[in-house]
Amino acid sequence: MTVIDVNTSRFTGTSSSLEETIFKTNQEAAEEIVRQLRLRNVGGLIVIDFIDMSSHSNRQKLFRQFEKMLKEKDKFQSVVLRVSEFGLVQMTRKRSGKTLQQQLTSKCSCCGGTGFTKSLQSEAFAVLHRIHEMLAQGKILGNITVAVHKETFNFLINTQYNAILTLEREFQCKITLAVADTDRLNVYNIYPSRGSSEKGA
Repeated sequence: MTVIDVNTSRFTGTSSSLEETIFKTNQEAAEEIVRQLRLRNVGGLIVIDFIDMSSHSNRQKLFRQFEKMLKEKDKFQSVVLRVSEFGLVQMTRKRSGKTLQQQLTSKCSCCGGTGFTKSLQSEAFAVLHRIHEMLAQGKILGNITVAVHKETFNFLINTQYNAILTLEREFQCKITLAVADTDRLNVYNIYPSRGSSEKGA
């Protein structure tokens, strides 16, 4: 859902009537909203909080103007409900294609577009889990080398070294940790040490 809030900001207008000033501000806002909906390709449920108008006639005029502009300037189908006593307008707009943000940006290579990345501890545990998985499934045989980000390397050496030793005892192998040439915390590589072999996944 998209919520749009209209306010007068620093604009006071030249009209002697506060109601007329509010009405003109809402009219200008309605025109800009139509333009922004098209520009940003906003779809779904949209709630617009216009400035409250005491005049029922002005609310009707604003609704008709807004509805007319949508039909004339926006090629995508929309359904608009009348302005409520509190100045709220509810509408739905069918969106097609990509939004403006999707057109101008691409997903972050680290977070995948979520806005979050795993913590250092989570990444280290993910590496340990992957090592165990590959050894248990026989995807890699014998001694292995695990190349990780330098921060993950330090975390594993300083706080999870016993977990590495446990894996070595369980699978009768030697696990060598190395620092990978990467700036990304979630990038790591597990491969056979010299003299070992790897099976296809």
